[in-house]
Amino acid sequence: MKVKHVWVRQQVLEEIRQGRYGNRLPTKQQLAERFGVSIGTVSRALESLCQEGWLELKRGAGIYACVPAIPRILQVAFVVSSPADVVEHTYHGPLFRALCDVCAEKNINLMVASSPVADWHSLPERYPDTALFVVGPPRHSVDVLRSLWQARVPLVVVGGSWREAVPFPTIDSDNEAGARRGVEYLLHLGHRRIAYVNGTEGSSNCRDRLEGYLTALRAWDIEPQPQWLIRPDDDTHLSPSARNALMDLLLTPERPTAVFCAGYFLALDVMALTESLGIAIPQQLSILGVDDPVSARYLNPPLTTLRQPLHEMGRRAAQVLLDGLLHGAMPEPVHEKLPVELVTRGSCAPSPELTG
Repeated sequence: MKVKHVWVRQQVLEEIRQGRYGNRLPTKQQLAERFGVSIGTVSRALESLCQEGWLELKRGAGIYACVPAIPRILQVAFVVSSPADVVEHTYHGPLFRALCDVCAEKNINLMVASSPVADWHSLPERYPDTALFVVGPPRHSVDVLRSLWQARVPLVVVGGSWREAVPFPTIDSDNEAGARRGVEYLLHLGHRRIAYVNGTEGSSNCRDRLEGYLTALRAWDIEPQPQWLIRPDDDTHLSPSARNALMDLLLTPERPTAVFCAGYFLALDVMALTESLGIAIPQQLSILGVDDPVSARYLNPPLTTLRQPLHEMGRRAAQVLLDGLLHGAMPEPVHEKLPVELVTRGSCAPSPELTG
């Protein structure tokens, strides 16, 4: 059952879209009587709509709808903050293909816009009549995204989330719960010294995976050691400093028996480094990754990984973005996280401290 103020918000928003109220809304008292709720509930609902830009409170004059015309959408831009081959990219590829499918179904053109976050504010001018499908934005992009939304630029964020409330829709995988499940799997295999190789520090996905890692260890009364956390600040490879830190860690007598890597290419780098040190996977060191491209099952050994539902995320985000626009409305500001699947393969095994 939905919280009352959320239900009232939806009812008022729908009636605004239908033009039921005209420009000026009834009083809070009248709305409370209409919906059979308290004035406080109505106030919370209207405050949310004001923050999202649907309403404007004019002191002494009442509450007014401010619903400018939704731009006619001719195309969708697949927005990324750095250059990439989005078709072949491990993360972007499934999202892009899902968006392609939905755009084809709805007969809408699709383009790719590779642009630094600092230039996103100019996207509406550069690409008029374009809805934005924003992929994996860094956490610091929230202000420009909020500004675009308040300017009535239709957008959806896929593969990103924020702790604070944001007015625009977000579709993501549940990285925190997925990481927690993966680390718990390692714990059940007997591992007690588990290192974590993080990705880009500004990524909400890596933030959430780190939180899941820490939560899982502490639930088992294991306090992670500072040296267990390797920070390359990159999603695709170990930096020289991160490589040296991990090498030093793996050569210590009390080295980890497992490593959780926040990305697929980071897992490849860790496996290569481990092999160069003569450490056998998984007999001496288990490795857990994130993402599951086809190549993951053909590694030696095949990679145990956390599979994000990327195609489903992309399709859901595309539907959120386009369904409202095709009916003359902005996208619904929903916030959804899809479950992550643990795929067990040969790169993880019981801790050598149990078997040896």
